[in-house]
Amino acid sequence: RANCEMVASLCPSNGGNDLAVGTNRGEVQLWDTIKCKKVRTMGGHSARIGTLSWTGPSLASGSRDRLIYLRDVRVQPQY
Repeated sequence: RANCEMVASLCPSNGGNDLAVGTNRGEVQLWDTIKCKKVRTMGGHSARIGTLSWTGPSLASGSRDRLIYLRDVRVQPQY
C-alpha cells in the first residue's frame, strides 16, 4: 500500500470545469471535468497535499512538507 497513489485533497475551480487533485505522493493533478481527462501533473512537494485552493487562475497547494506553492495554471509547464 505504500507504493499506492491515493487522493488526499480535492478542489473544484470556481467555474467547475477544472478539478485540482492533491495526492499522498506530493503531486497536484489538474483534471478537465467536462472531458474526464487529466490535463497536467505538477510536482514540487515531497509529502501529501493536504489543502488546495483556487483564486481565479491561480492554484495554491499546501503540503505536509510545510511548503505552500502558488501557481498560475495558465502558464505552460516547463520540461
